[in-house]
This record gives sequence, C-alpha cells and structure tokens, in this order.
Amino acid sequence: MSEKIEKDVLVFAHPDAARPQHLSVAAARLITLAREITSGKVVALAPSSIAPLQFSQVGVAAVRYFDPAETGTWQVGAVLADLVVSAAKSGDFGAVLLPSTSWGRDGAAQSAIILGSGASVDVTSLKVADGKLIAGKSVLDGTWETSYFIRRGVPVVAMRTTSLSAVPVAEAGEVETENLQVELRESTKRIQVVSQEDTGSSH
Repeated sequence: MSEKIEKDVLVFAHPDAARPQHLSVAAARLITLAREITSGKVVALAPSSIAPLQFSQVGVAAVRYFDPAETGTWQVGAVLADLVVSAAKSGDFGAVLLPSTSWGRDGAAQSAIILGSGASVDVTSLKVADGKLIAGKSVLDGTWETSYFIRRGVPVVAMRTTSLSAVPVAEAGEVETENLQVELRESTKRIQVVSQEDTGSSH
C-alpha cells in the first residue's frame, strides 16, 4: 500500500473487556490500518482507563482521553457520536476509523450526520488511490467486492477488523496525551442506560 493520505487519522480505541488498561485486539488492528493509510499522525480517541504505553507500542502519536464516568458509556451510539465529533473538531483529520460493532456502526452514522460528511459501515478493506480513501465491501456472500469513496467531509468508516492484523512498531515513541473537552448534546444527556451486556468486540 504505497499511496497515503497526508492528514492525520482519528481512531476510536476501546479497551479489552477483561483488561481495561489494555487495548482491545480490534483497536490495535484499526490503529495498524491507520498507520498504513496516512503519512500524518495516528490519533486515538480512548477512555481514560487505557495506559499510554499501550498506544506507544502500536505507533499512536497522540491520545484524546475521555472519562466514561462523565460522558456515559461509548457503547451508546449517541454518546460515541458526541465523542467522535468532539475529537474530530480538535484537529484536521482525513478519516475517522471505528470498529464495525453494533455501537460502532450506530456511532459512525450519527457522527457523520453531525459532521456533514458520510459514513460507511461493515467495510472490509481500505486503501488510498488518487488522493481518495477507497472503501471496499464484500457482498453476496463474499462473491462480489464493491469499492467506493465518500464524496464530502471527513469519511467516517466502521471497519470489520477480523481480517486485519495488529502489528507493533519497531520502536515505541512518545505519546502526546490530553483530556478531551467533550460536548454532549442535550438529547444525549437524557439517555439513561438501564442494563448492559457484552455482545463481543472482535469485528
């Protein structure tokens, strides 16, 4: 994959369910993909439980941390969308990557609407051609591959990560960290989670 975008890429990085200080495998795979498609920086959006060392090992240059106790759980699409939008406004990004879980797809769609861009979910491949981010999807039980790009704004892409690889960097570097100022919509603040169960996060 030779061609890359020049702008930074924002990646939503969720923790391992059993070890909240560690990156999930899906997040590490997304970060590896982000490194492959940009000549800029990879910036992670992550809950405050994940240790900075986890990010330096996979080549993240900066982390925007949020506190789930203050924002609410990211596994609610509206909360995730507000987190993504707040982070997207903190820099000049060429793409936003999320996992294609149920909450990732929901958050991708809502954040794209707010940002005035486009979202694509269940994406199986991502590459850069002629300066554009080209998304690919397998359809018809994998017998057909479609390729397309988002025409306006910052592309918000929910990736299926099962076919991706997580590759650590040869030498861990410094990671710039900051606490993200999150703007929650009034409608988001009214959401109350009454129960929650783990539906898996390996997509």
